[in-house]
Amino acid sequence: MKKIFFIIGMFLFINNVSATSDNIFYYNDEKVYGMYIKRDNGNQSVIAIPRILKKRSDNSYIYCLEPFVYLKNDTPYIKIEDPTKINLTENDVNRINLLIYYGYGYKNHTNIKWYGITQYLIWKQVDPVSKIYFVNPSTNKPDDLYRTEINEIELLISNHLTKPNFIKDYVIDDETILNIESNIDLSNYEIETNIPYEIIDNNIKFNKLKEGEYTFKIKHINNRFNIDYGLYYHKDGQDVIAPGYSPIYDISYEFKVKVVKPSITLNKSNSITGEKLSGAVYGIYQNNKLIKKITTNKKGIVITNLTFGEYIIKEITPPKGYKLDNNEYKVKIDENNTNVSLSLVDDKIIIKIPDTGLYSNKRIISLFILSIGIIGLIYGKK
Repeated sequence: MKKIFFIIGMFLFINNVSATSDNIFYYNDEKVYGMYIKRDNGNQSVIAIPRILKKRSDNSYIYCLEPFVYLKNDTPYIKIEDPTKINLTENDVNRINLLIYYGYGYKNHTNIKWYGITQYLIWKQVDPVSKIYFVNPSTNKPDDLYRTEINEIELLISNHLTKPNFIKDYVIDDETILNIESNIDLSNYEIETNIPYEIIDNNIKFNKLKEGEYTFKIKHINNRFNIDYGLYYHKDGQDVIAPGYSPIYDISYEFKVKVVKPSITLNKSNSITGEKLSGAVYGIYQNNKLIKKITTNKKGIVITNLTFGEYIIKEITPPKGYKLDNNEYKVKIDENNTNVSLSLVDDKIIIKIPDTGLYSNKRIISLFILSIGIIGLIYGKK
């Protein structure tokens, strides 16, 4: 993995780099005794005990990025920003930083074995072609002694990269307590908001938010490193990484909550003329139970203080002079349908006068009187 193409550029640049102790590293006398790592790249097989590498300036530990390549002890290294110059991708660097974060030094990972396990996993990442494994030196066969620890680190990384299932837009009614179930460990996150909330059984609970729109940000808590991580190159020796802050630690997500006041608006009118009607009494039913009565007016009536759910609207008393509307109107209020408007009509009662035959009798009487008058006229002339 040594870089011929990069040596010339680094050689020209190295004279301008001050040889501070921040980029000088050394082998510590401490080893992870009892742990043996083997690397087989097809050309040679090597077994070694992991040794602790440290930074000269503050004695903090570092990790090597090339399996079984010697560190240039106490000689200046060059700090680089571009990982591709040491044949690493951005994904490689993110993965290595997560291994460092959840490896040695994380919570109860204080035993020195965790350093060796972390170094082993870094080697597996940077050299996927070679066979790298723990080995029993007496049998020269693979040793699965640290499988539990490896699985624990991998699970922590998987959880870190798991997207919360609640990252979406919510629409709730203002009477609802929003209880968000979580698929992640919320103890590793902080919620950036000025709205009161509680974490109960790993769920986020908001109590009766006021009407409006809110944006919440959930951010992973970085409680390990205050300085940035560093990649260091040496033209003749082992490339290394110094643990520190990485943006991958601060992975964050946003979700929005819109609090609405559900309503149903009733507009009552004449079925023929469209004239607005008042005085109709309607019942609002939910689960076959009458929850409220309202009386319409000519401007329309708005029913509020509702929650999401299904309702039935039925006319109880029609306006004076109108027939009762026997229809039932089903309404569903949810996050996609928060304000419903219904246009309802009634038919006017038409009063018909019954036919008694009086009109026909009047005609007969009129004809009779007319006949008498004509007869009298004739006799008068005579």
